Amino acid sequence: MKHLSLAAAAAIVLLSPAHAASPNSEVGSTGIAKICLTDNDVHLRPTDELVIPATTVFEDDGPNIGKLEDPSTWRYEAKEGFKLPAQFLTLNAVSLRSSKPCAEVNVQMLTGAGAIEIARRAADNHIFVINDVLDYPVPTTRPPVELGKLIDDISVKAILITDVTQAVVRSKPTIPDDAANAASCLSGAKKLAAYLGGGTGQQRSMNIEIGHVGAASVTYGCPFGPKQKPDFAVYWEGKARPPSGIAALIAKGGEFVTGATRAEITTETSACVTDALKSSAAELADREVRGVKIECQAFARDGGGGSVTIYRRFGPDPVQLEISDKAANAADQASRDIKIEDDRKAAEALRFAEWYQDPTIPQTVKAFAMMAARVISLQQSCPFSKSHEDKIARWASDAGVKSSDIEPGGRYASLMTKMLAEMKSGTAKESIAEACEAIKKYD
Repeated sequence: MKHLSLAAAAAIVLLSPAHAASPNSEVGSTGIAKICLTDNDVHLRPTDELVIPATTVFEDDGPNIGKLEDPSTWRYEAKEGFKLPAQFLTLNAVSLRSSKPCAEVNVQMLTGAGAIEIARRAADNHIFVINDVLDYPVPTTRPPVELGKLIDDISVKAILITDVTQAVVRSKPTIPDDAANAASCLSGAKKLAAYLGGGTGQQRSMNIEIGHVGAASVTYGCPFGPKQKPDFAVYWEGKARPPSGIAALIAKGGEFVTGATRAEITTETSACVTDALKSSAAELADREVRGVKIECQAFARDGGGGSVTIYRRFGPDPVQLEISDKAANAADQASRDIKIEDDRKAAEALRFAEWYQDPTIPQTVKAFAMMAARVISLQQSCPFSKSHEDKIARWASDAGVKSSDIEPGGRYASLMTKMLAEMKSGTAKESIAEACEAIKKYD
């Protein structure tokens, strides 16, 4: 919707004539707003064109205390409790450049979603800030500044230069009921799983696990928010940066869910992780590319790990490739295998819980058994590990456990046998390098 007309507005519907603001017209009249790039941190090259799309939403931020003729001075007057429920909608796209940072655009008032004002006077001299876009035409190439950054940093402001007495109502999003939402989410997750060569696992209210794809955890996030957008999340362990296989998985799944290219996702994910690893970042960062948001966490502590979540923030969902019958059948089989694994793990967890709740075994003894078994299994897996016998003996003394208690026939012998089996099973899934790294924590 590059140009919005009164007759063709898919995202909004007109107010009825009974609510029209102008006494001389059934629908009132559009106004004109002056839109300007006012953020000094946004540096455009002479050839850069910053396009503000049609159907961009601007929200009233309060009275302007700057000079009307000088956008560099535009500042809103902060008043406690001030919040005018007013928004306007641009009716056509405009272009901003370093040589021409301002442009005029036709606008009309937008109501619904908390905004109720159906008219605004230019004489009020209020500042409006960029807030959203209803119909984002995804650019074929990356713009000089992403729309999300303009919104998040409040880089673009506007002031009305003529009155607006025409209003339209923002349509309410159609959000399916719980059952329909769950079915829709599962359908999307199955397509993604088949595309990635895996299967679906546990379904929760907000996401569905995707298994057998080579990562510590992968989820398909159910469509969320007013725009009902799904997300794709990948978690990894053992390194601060995602290994090459995980990076490829992130790019492939992100492409399927958002429509961004694999090259874009790979580049932006790498940059996002780099930002998150900076000491000033608190392990978190985000990037945006052509309406797609990438949020990441990355850390080097405790052996390293991180996560990436990708979703389309602006613009339509991609037209996804059809999944072949062969891929769908393979995904169904993978899903059945995952369920068998999940059931087995649940049964093991239940047995463990029953053991851990055994009142005849003191909690201190249980804690000792787990720690000692973990260290012993790691020592056996890491050929470079030093002996931790002294530390284990100290733990035993603190827990009131004698050596005879865990020797064959001892009162806790069966407990230690079970715990060693559990820990060895877990350690068997770790590489030698991972085991050697983990044992360092007990040095």
